[in-house]
Amino acid sequence: MHMLLGKGFKQSSSTAGLAKCVGLSTIALLGYGLFNYCLGQVWAVIKSSAGSIITHEVEYEHVQAAQWQMMVIMWLVGGVPGLLCYVSHWVVYGRFELIWSKSASRGTVATTTRIFALSGGLILAASSTLVKQAFNFASPADKGPVAAIVSSTVVTVSLYGHFVFRELLDREHTVLIIMAVAGMIISTVGTYVVPSAASDGHSSESHSPLGFLFAILAVFGISALTLLMRYNSIGNVATRSGYAALLLSQSCVALSIGVVLIAKDQTTLYVTGLALVTTVVGGLSQSIGIFAMNEALAYPMTSLVKVICSANPAIVLLLNLAIDGFIPGTTQLIGMSVILLAVLLSALISPKGLEVSTKEAILRHDPYGVGDSLLADSKISPI
Repeated sequence: MHMLLGKGFKQSSSTAGLAKCVGLSTIALLGYGLFNYCLGQVWAVIKSSAGSIITHEVEYEHVQAAQWQMMVIMWLVGGVPGLLCYVSHWVVYGRFELIWSKSASRGTVATTTRIFALSGGLILAASSTLVKQAFNFASPADKGPVAAIVSSTVVTVSLYGHFVFRELLDREHTVLIIMAVAGMIISTVGTYVVPSAASDGHSSESHSPLGFLFAILAVFGISALTLLMRYNSIGNVATRSGYAALLLSQSCVALSIGVVLIAKDQTTLYVTGLALVTTVVGGLSQSIGIFAMNEALAYPMTSLVKVICSANPAIVLLLNLAIDGFIPGTTQLIGMSVILLAVLLSALISPKGLEVSTKEAILRHDPYGVGDSLLADSKISPI
């Protein structure tokens, strides 16, 4: 009887954990989708040197300053929720800590883990810059496929999670990941370019191959960021602490770029009006996406989180259709349908035989000793 009760409780707990993980991943999906759309939208208007979103004409020679102003504003606005996490922790516990653990009973956070947690913002800033460049060189009609390539991090993250975190993929979820990747490939094939009506002859020129190249480079940065979030959770870093530290370091990057702009006497704000509003919305949506994914990665379902988040190009395509009037091509519609089907089935099918990522499991299967340096000095019990 006790064994049956224990088994029932374990299954109920596992189901509840899966539901929370799926819910948080869905919020992250919406946040990242809106961020990618806003990033591509604002940059497309800045690149064209004129448009309905910006209230006055942006001179071509100031476009570079305008794009960095956009990134600085996004990063600083997105950093505000992280600052609130630090303030709330200080109010509750009466002390300021850059990194704090999940609970005192579970041990301290390793020094290396602290350093990596604080450096996560550098990876985030670099990844955002690469994504920005991807949208820079791609046409507005290619925003969906570019976002699809960026979301292909599900492959690298799933493989790493399988072999290092020991979050073993069963046959069903392996097939679903392959489906998601196939959908991304289909949505990228046969894309088209819609010339900008607001073109001034040079600033709206698109170079789709370069856009796709930068999107591929962004995959590596986003993969590293996702894995770092998971390592933070395994390394006893509180989820809100990891989130706040990541945004703090990204804000430091933004302030550094702001100082450079001021030193170059580029103090005139070119991102104004609705462009400024769109930039602010983009910064907040990215911050929400990071928060939700960071919380979701507290569960040993890294691959599931990334599969769900990989559907964010569908959000971009829907916004393209609803707001900009870009009608997706046949291949895009087929690809997005395959991705959404894979995501839906991943959320409905509970992972089987999943091993919890303990410190001991990571150290036992980590071939390069990364986990050893990240988790040293920390006392980890199962999550």
